[in-house]
Amino acid sequence: GVVAQGFCSQCACRCPAFPMAQPAVSSKPLPVPGPVAGGFYFAAVTGVVLFRLAVKRYRLLPTVLVFCLGLQISAIVVVPLAVLIIRWRGGLKSEAFSKEPFLQAWLPRRGTLAGIVVLAFLHHTACSNLTELEIWQGAAALEALAFALLASKLAVGQSAAGISAQKLVLDALRLSCRLATSLWLDHRLPRNSGNDLVRACDACSLLLVCGLLFGIFVRFRSTYQAAADSLRAPVLALAALALALVLRVNIGGSYMPDVLFTLGLYLEVVSPLPQLRLAAVNGGVVDEATSHHLAAIFGSRLLALTFWWCIRTTWMKGTGFGGWLILLAGVSPLILLSHYMCFYLRECLNRSLFSGVPLVCDDG
Repeated sequence: GVVAQGFCSQCACRCPAFPMAQPAVSSKPLPVPGPVAGGFYFAAVTGVVLFRLAVKRYRLLPTVLVFCLGLQISAIVVVPLAVLIIRWRGGLKSEAFSKEPFLQAWLPRRGTLAGIVVLAFLHHTACSNLTELEIWQGAAALEALAFALLASKLAVGQSAAGISAQKLVLDALRLSCRLATSLWLDHRLPRNSGNDLVRACDACSLLLVCGLLFGIFVRFRSTYQAAADSLRAPVLALAALALALVLRVNIGGSYMPDVLFTLGLYLEVVSPLPQLRLAAVNGGVVDEATSHHLAAIFGSRLLALTFWWCIRTTWMKGTGFGGWLILLAGVSPLILLSHYMCFYLRECLNRSLFSGVPLVCDDG
């Protein structure tokens, strides 16, 4: 069975009690976009970026005309061809040329596409009303708040059920890389991004993560879902390190700090995966505090991406290979968490933000 957070049966309130055994639940698919949907979202984000850059260079009207022509070509040629290939490779050869509507669960969700529009609006609002440093500080502060939410769950609920220790190990390594890079390079970081407030927030986040790991592995070890938390941090960390050694961002002109910075950047991409995997094993159920934690992490990544986008023209390396690699790494976790955020926002609209009801990542 799966150990889950129980509630007191002696009173009508939903106060946390000691963890109790629940019947085994069937696993759900990982709440992340599939290859086709992920590629579609990435293409949509790329289109928005290219549109913005083209407007600055070629004016609005010519850009709109070219984009409309491209959409027409996609609708006439690319989309039917993609559907044909997917049906053919999926074993539906007899239906490959069928004119029936083609619907698959892993195709892009309308909610996610609408969310991209909302995120673009929030990005524009942040760029218009906040300075670059304020955006970066907000990202660090929101991340610290995200870990504080998990710490409050552990302290109040007295249970580590539903929390992925593998994710926290990756977070600890990522925050250590960021702090080491900030102290090592100091003023060589672009746009004073290693200032004292950001370092304080990162240090606070690291302390909270260490406290959470102590609570999971020592104080509340009996409630930790070790078997369900199956996506191992060392494997993801080694993969990120190998990629950082091959594709590194030249941010400070020194090899070791550059590798540490790039490693932290890649760990930001893969760190949510163990928590999403744990949620899938638990039947798609995410408790309230953990769901808010992931949403806050998403907001922090969005602000961080906004910062790097804003400084790309004022930082001398912002439009080079390193600058675009940072932006690509910044977009990736947003796409990775896009389906989860659809479930989260739907739950917030159907219930109150702090209803106490767990989030269920399921279309049913």
